Amino acid sequence: WRIGHEATLAAIAHADAILTMSAKDHAGLRPLVTRPGYLQMFPPFIDAQPFAAALACRQRHRDELSGRAQIDPAMPWLSVAAMMRSGDKLQSYRTLARILMTLRDFDWVLLVAGDGPARCDVVESFAGLGPHRVRYLGVLDPDKLAGAYAASDLYVWPAVREAYGMSMLEAQAAGCPVVAGRYGGVPDIVIDGVTGQVVAPEDDSAFANAVRILLADPERRMSMGHEAARHIATRHDLISASVRLGQIL
Repeated sequence: WRIGHEATLAAIAHADAILTMSAKDHAGLRPLVTRPGYLQMFPPFIDAQPFAAALACRQRHRDELSGRAQIDPAMPWLSVAAMMRSGDKLQSYRTLARILMTLRDFDWVLLVAGDGPARCDVVESFAGLGPHRVRYLGVLDPDKLAGAYAASDLYVWPAVREAYGMSMLEAQAAGCPVVAGRYGGVPDIVIDGVTGQVVAPEDDSAFANAVRILLADPERRMSMGHEAARHIATRHDLISASVRLGQIL
């Protein structure tokens, strides 16, 4: 570890600029970067346009997905998009399944986009919810994934040890508010109380309560969804990233 750490310190000392994508990383690097102005925040970004286009056609995407996956369009749709692999991703899936078990007094369906070697473990985790509660969409092409985000009412992901979570940028860009765990850079991309809810790590009851409140308040979900799309378009889009990088350079 020491050799790698010393090489990192040497690289930092020689860099003309250090860009950090989260407040947590920024705070960790601040003691190492002594030259004023060399340490700069550079928010993570996506091309938001395809997700904004999906949001503009939300009802069409919802109608298509409702027919394809046999989902009642009148009930709230929760969604998640993540690889199914061992480690933190599987732990997040298992945590989500445990949380959703406490919310069976509400009507909702969960859409799961993704696949991977831990698929059987993921399916087993959600088995207690019953087949009527979960729809596995598999790996979706970019257009269909954007449509699934736009069609959903709430994106739910515990985000165990996530750096920040690209899928949460994408969901918000498509107008879907987010409930997530307060890990890593998640608070830097999800504005708590504005574009979604960010809850304490490993607090199942707080997460469940956040989802419960938003399930019961469709107007608040809609308001958060509008703010989420606006937030990504203005702060985390490819264009804003280009402007920011230009300023730093």
